Amino acid sequence: MTVWVTIPICKLSSIINTNQLHTLGISDRYLYTLLGFFSILLCFWLIRPLVKFMILLHWADLLTYLIGGIFLLSVLLLAFQAEDGMRGEEQGVQLSFLLLGFVFFGGFLFIVKLFKTLAGIQKKQARQ
Repeated sequence: MTVWVTIPICKLSSIINTNQLHTLGISDRYLYTLLGFFSILLCFWLIRPLVKFMILLHWADLLTYLIGGIFLLSVLLLAFQAEDGMRGEEQGVQLSFLLLGFVFFGGFLFIVKLFKTLAGIQKKQARQ
């Protein structure tokens, strides 16, 4: 029988009696697979209306920024976990500065889009 690995964020071992699941033939791998399936299903149902709304408003740049940010964050977290030569504090400081650069880019993107929108409004008003 495999040992149940507790997740510090969720603490599933305190919610689910794993001994009963093991007697039914459900191993930890199946449980994690089901947890992953239902988690992504919940996120899909929650995020889909927001994405549809952003598509209707033609906010492709914001969607690209968010998806790119999620991808970048996951790659950075994996890279920092794989690096053995650094202490936890150093990793946290470097990761915070990388994320600060990401936030600065978001602010820069917002300002550029704001100026483009204001320029477009001025052109429309000048034509009338």
